[in-house]
Amino acid sequence: MSVDQFRTTEMQQLQSQLKVLHSELPTCPTLRDIDGVKDQMEQLYTMTPSDYLNRAVCRVNPSQGKGHVVAMVGLPGSGKSTKQGECTALGYTEYDDIGKNWDQLHQVRAEASSGTNIVMSDIMLTQEAEKLKTQERLGPKLPVNYVHFENNPKQCERNARFRKQTNGAERNLDWEIHLINQLSANYRPPANALPVFVAPTADNESTT
Repeated sequence: MSVDQFRTTEMQQLQSQLKVLHSELPTCPTLRDIDGVKDQMEQLYTMTPSDYLNRAVCRVNPSQGKGHVVAMVGLPGSGKSTKQGECTALGYTEYDDIGKNWDQLHQVRAEASSGTNIVMSDIMLTQEAEKLKTQERLGPKLPVNYVHFENNPKQCERNARFRKQTNGAERNLDWEIHLINQLSANYRPPANALPVFVAPTADNESTT
């Protein structure tokens, strides 16, 4: 599928979803979802081929005989949750920070085997050993499609500081920075890894 074909198909799906969301107004969660869909529409025309290939993995494939499992992989503060939102907007069931309870992988396997599309994330998936364990828990018949973020600890730390400043009074910044540095040392993302999200520049500069 070419970039133009992907954009056309994706835009049709987003327009259909937007129509459904408008019919559910005026609930606040729906308003937030509408903004998310509109953002995705704008992004369709600024994506590089690498971006669209990574994003395409989140698209529901009706021809699949079982659920599609996508895993977001990156350091703390890389943008996993934002990217994960693109999948949930397309109907995926979300398992965020699945490493806090690996037993949930049994539930992921059951839901995916019944046809549910799943998106999950965890910082520990930056380590190859944890990826292998994840696949072992899910079984060989349920492959995981990984969407990687680049290994950019400097920007991730800036993002962590920004997140702490703006909406994370309870977040342990020192621990997050420790994890960023520790996990970065052995993280080897592929060449087509997504760029790390960049928090607003002015706020980043004021927190470094």
